[in-house]
Amino acid sequence: MIDLSFQGLSIRTPGERFTYEFGAGLNVIHGPVGTGKTSLLELIKYALGGDAILSPAVLDGVRAVAVDLTLGKSRLRMSREIGSSSVEAIDGAGTLIEELRVGGKKLRTPSDFLLEAAGIPDIRVTSKSVTSKPQRLTFFQIYKYIYVQQTEIDRSVVGHLDKVTQSKRKGAFELLLGVKDPAIARLQAERVELVQKEAQQRHELQAIDRFLAGAETPPAEALELRAIAIKEQLTAAEFRSADLRQSMKVVTGAVADQQEELAQLAADANAASSAVETLHAEIESRRRLVAQLSSEIDLLDRGESASTVLDAFSYHVCPRCTQRLSNRDVEPGKCIVCLQPEPSTEEWTESADNLGPERRRLVALHSEAESLLEEAQRNLIDATQRQRAIAAGLHQLEVDLDLRTRDYVSPRYEEIESNATEVARLIDELRAIERIGLLWERRQGVADQVASLGRQVSRLDDDIKLKDTQ
Repeated sequence: MIDLSFQGLSIRTPGERFTYEFGAGLNVIHGPVGTGKTSLLELIKYALGGDAILSPAVLDGVRAVAVDLTLGKSRLRMSREIGSSSVEAIDGAGTLIEELRVGGKKLRTPSDFLLEAAGIPDIRVTSKSVTSKPQRLTFFQIYKYIYVQQTEIDRSVVGHLDKVTQSKRKGAFELLLGVKDPAIARLQAERVELVQKEAQQRHELQAIDRFLAGAETPPAEALELRAIAIKEQLTAAEFRSADLRQSMKVVTGAVADQQEELAQLAADANAASSAVETLHAEIESRRRLVAQLSSEIDLLDRGESASTVLDAFSYHVCPRCTQRLSNRDVEPGKCIVCLQPEPSTEEWTESADNLGPERRRLVALHSEAESLLEEAQRNLIDATQRQRAIAAGLHQLEVDLDLRTRDYVSPRYEEIESNATEVARLIDELRAIERIGLLWERRQGVADQVASLGRQVSRLDDDIKLKDTQ
């Protein structure tokens, strides 16, 4: 049985505080419909940390609630603000004992605190189903036998229609009436947890066995012997690889000088190719310069010829509109065609004299450009010949080196490659065996756990039978 009595309820609103005191024995709360009878009872449950149904009037007008109670041997006050998940537990002297949290993880819940104050041990109840997980009995599962909500009074007995909480309801009933010993309840809950763990481990064991059977995996002993044999083969193959690498160093050392010469010739060949490409670009640039200078000299010569030829012409008709000019009245000293002033003799002479130095400058530049072009062409011939000579020497050296190393290096490379492939194969096979070996170890571990859990269940069965007989 649980020793619980309420001494009073305090309600704080924005304007004042109301206190309702309860006397010893039977207390009757009466009044018309809608005056707050149910709200008082729901506020008691809310102050304890329960999930109460608060009316709109309470939610709008009440700020905090506190209930004074005696639970077991403890005189307590449980205080909670409306809308808060925090509940303060205060002793009879008004000292804060502990701050509790509804549904909290870091702080204890009001249910844990009230169960401890009532002297009720931590009990987990189970259903008949082996697969169902044991559920922890809370204070408010017991409180259902103390307070029945208004909505449940006419339709159920302590919420018996709720199938989800049926096991907890029965567990609370058996505990309150002493039908079941709490120690036996704890043992039964522990047994259910062990049976569930055993079923999970057995399921994993069956899955491992199906995999091993489907993969046609040899027994663990055969795998261990095969792993020993592979390790011996792997050691021999690794020694063989070391010998081959050492012999390759000796063979390649004999042709090291020739390989160095080959590398130098390859570098010279690249340099010669770059020189030929540079000369081709230079020749093309100089050809364009010679052509440009030739064009400028030719243009200058054509302009001088045109001036000389056209100077002797006398126009009798306009070259544009073909009108006769003989009757045209023109001022002296102006052109009969364009009416512009005729150039003086000094101007003609100065213009002709200016053409001479410019042409000589262009001719000198043209001659220099042709000389540079010819020099670049000679350099290109020399560079091309050098490139061909280096390429021929490089080819011959490659042939000589190939002939020298073909009978020594290539066979050893093939042997090294073959031996490396064998080493890789042995390593892969050894890793595969190790993975299967781990699976066998896992199977053995799971089998040991199944056996251990079975023994623990048997011991619990014996303990439960012993307590039943006491």
